[in-house]
Amino acid sequence: MNKKIASFSRVVPDILGTSDSLGVPEPSFVATCVLVAGLILTGVSLYGNTAAGVARYAAIGCGLSLGVSLLFEAKKGARNLFRADLVSMFALYFLLFFEFFFPQPKFDELVPYPEKVLPSIRICLLAFGGIAIGRHCVSRRLQRWKFAEVDLSPGAMLTLFWVSFAIGYFDMLMSVGFNPITMVQEFMGPRFEVPWGRHIPRRLYLFLVRFATADDRGGGNCLRDSFSGHLL
Repeated sequence: MNKKIASFSRVVPDILGTSDSLGVPEPSFVATCVLVAGLILTGVSLYGNTAAGVARYAAIGCGLSLGVSLLFEAKKGARNLFRADLVSMFALYFLLFFEFFFPQPKFDELVPYPEKVLPSIRICLLAFGGIAIGRHCVSRRLQRWKFAEVDLSPGAMLTLFWVSFAIGYFDMLMSVGFNPITMVQEFMGPRFEVPWGRHIPRRLYLFLVRFATADDRGGGNCLRDSFSGHLL
């Protein structure tokens, strides 16, 4: 039995790779070069007959660049794929480009001219390139945030999670009258028609505008009228 356990312990490092058991996860320079080259090629050759078509072209080019670079990252071991920079780039890709694999007629209505989206698409690609290059500029002597080393109890972690959840979704819930069912239904609809996409705190904006333009004598009355007329 002991011999089987010993032989298994020798096999596991070979499967996962040396970086999984001993090394520290770090970005691959070759993977970064591949990713940046793919982003540049995508940005230079952007094309589409509609605004959504241009975004779909960028989604394909950026997705392929991320996928190929991931193959080089995987050569350092499976553990090297669970880094914060990779997670952030794939999350950003999902938020920016993934939806354009599906028809977006509303987006084409909002932006009828394809060339108008070229600068914004290239800025998005530049953001991916900035993350890819910037991850190599982190000092190895960087001290870890002390708060991350705090040993929280399971109850405290759960409380922190729900507080963060409430703060993060407060604006969405407020735009649907604090109805979670309606919020989930809106998640299934077009992105550019969701209530929180149209909901800019207009009441607070009007309140601040009226307060800022009030004269010295009428400032108090204007503040009261704005509060009662726009915030309530």
